[in-house]
Amino acid sequence: MRLLRARVDSRKQASPLTKLEYKLLESVKKSPKTEKKICKRIGINMSIISPTITRLMLRGYIESTTKKRIFFRSSEYFSITLDGLATLEANAVYFHPLIRAISQLKDVIVPQIIKNEGRLWFVGLGLSLTACWLVKMMIRNEH
Repeated sequence: MRLLRARVDSRKQASPLTKLEYKLLESVKKSPKTEKKICKRIGINMSIISPTITRLMLRGYIESTTKKRIFFRSSEYFSITLDGLATLEANAVYFHPLIRAISQLKDVIVPQIIKNEGRLWFVGLGLSLTACWLVKMMIRNEH
């Protein structure tokens, strides 16, 4: 039970992540990766990724392990920790495209309802146009 409580507490106190940090944690979520593979997967230069990895390591969200290869060659692999996984799950709400679109919709429609004093036809039109826009965005994100 203590482990479960610790996870819930870390979700409540999870610090907000930047989009780059979120992508980086997502990329090392399934399996440990080298810095070069992370850069290729995210599509950002290594000079930008290196300080971000260091910052996440200082927060305790990522850990590094060194694997020795042939004789003098070794590689540093980065993997996510339990705290990093809890933070990633807590911040997934902010970076999911559908949730982001719904929050933007709420920010636009609620003031319109207040402004027009409850004209339902206007709200219905706005909702139908927004639903069409959401379907378009979901189709674009799938491809």
